[in-house]
Amino acid sequence: MQYGFKKIKRDAIKFMDELPQSLKMELSMVINKQMYTSVDFFKDKDRTFLTWIAVVLRPMKCEFKEYVFKEGETA
Repeated sequence: MQYGFKKIKRDAIKFMDELPQSLKMELSMVINKQMYTSVDFFKDKDRTFLTWIAVVLRPMKCEFKEYVFKEGETA
């Protein structure tokens, strides 16, 4: 099952890489719409930044009042 998921993800990335830049950006904005409309930090940010950051970010489950990183660590 994991192999199948990795293959599908790899195919999706290959598909996205082959698209023209403008279409790639538009598709990324549609896919990640919930993220950039619901998080205050992302409101009023440039589309290029949103497209780039959406690929870099990964979900992380955190409990209430749980430390994500400690002082002095690189965030």
